[in-house]
Amino acid sequence: MLPMALLPTRHVITCPLLGRSESATTMPPFFTLVIKSDRRQLTETFQV
Repeated sequence: MLPMALLPTRHVITCPLLGRSESATTMPPFFTLVIKSDRRQLTETFQV
C-alpha cells in the first residue's frame, strides 16, 4: 500500500504505469509514482 497519509495534500499524484497495462507489464511488480510540487518533481518506484 502507498503511504498516502505521509504525502502533503498539495501534491498532485499520478501513476502513468497503472493507467497503461502495456507499460505496467514492462517492469512488474514495480510502478512509478510521480510527485509534482511547486518547485520540484519527484519520481519514486514502489514494489507492489
